[in-house]
Amino acid sequence: MDEKENVGVIRCFRCDQCRHVSGSPKLFCPQCGHPGTMVEEKVQKGVILDFVLVAYPPENLKHVGSYVSVLVKLDNGCSLFGIVSEEPNRVEVGKVVIPSQFNFQTKEFFFKPL
Repeated sequence: MDEKENVGVIRCFRCDQCRHVSGSPKLFCPQCGHPGTMVEEKVQKGVILDFVLVAYPPENLKHVGSYVSVLVKLDNGCSLFGIVSEEPNRVEVGKVVIPSQFNFQTKEFFFKPL
């Protein structure tokens, strides 16, 4: 399996009881404490909620060089952090993006503008 894979489906986890959505699996819902969650898989697009230019990446991301870190709210309600493949001066809150790659080694999500 290639270390970087194309991504079109992102798994999010929804509480069976209160419908709270999370980007990572949890034993108990952080919203209501219910123990049941279900996996929700859909082809996703999302909107950039916030971003920051990272000029000096941490050690585990030095191979990426300078990048733009984004918080993206997907159309199913799930929010994820990732890296956007766009010129920094073209990134803006509200821009629609789609997931483009996931690096299984470093667990990095990459998004590209739609």
